[in-house]
Amino acid sequence: MPEPTELEGTLSFATFVVEEGREVIATGDLKIVCAGSATIAGVITSHPNVTIEIVAAQSIEITGHIQAGEGGPGVGTRGRGRKGGDVRLEANSVTIRGGHVYAGRGGSASAGGSGGEGGSVFITANSLNADPKSLVRAGDGGAAGMAISPKAGGRFIDAGNGGDAGDLVIDVVESGGDQGDVPGGVTPTVGCCASGSNGARGASWP
Repeated sequence: MPEPTELEGTLSFATFVVEEGREVIATGDLKIVCAGSATIAGVITSHPNVTIEIVAAQSIEITGHIQAGEGGPGVGTRGRGRKGGDVRLEANSVTIRGGHVYAGRGGSASAGGSGGEGGSVFITANSLNADPKSLVRAGDGGAAGMAISPKAGGRFIDAGNGGDAGDLVIDVVESGGDQGDVPGGVTPTVGCCASGSNGARGASWP
């Protein structure tokens, strides 16, 4: 297995390809800008709290896996978990064939804190196609912090709340494939936004 390639920042390419069996790790927020097309047959992952963005003038095709990093944990008493990483895809056409696109889960809270917000997935395209084996999913909200019982003379700390789930935002002119239903009964169409609720699982498509 080849060593992973580490990338971060805004990087420009004529075309961008992650071949099957290869892995790219975003060590900081990563924006890939392509004058032509982007093909993801391998894997793109990221460090915690890091967002992955791909912008292509022509097309983005995903047969591999994109997974943004989870949010970091809360620190100290009542520390809120950090937000999970977003995934942003923008191109004339986006095709997902057996691939997975996942935003990061929100970070877990420390004692008495609230979980972090799940990352969101944003897809902007003139056309979007996905087969039934594909899955696009926003990040789940992070776990709530536990309650703390007081020691002698101490103070009780209530448990926190689960974090908000991420959003799935699909803005397309036309879409193909079996879209299915996003949890909450919302079917993604032009300009749709399916918002997660407190403690809910992130929305998914198709």
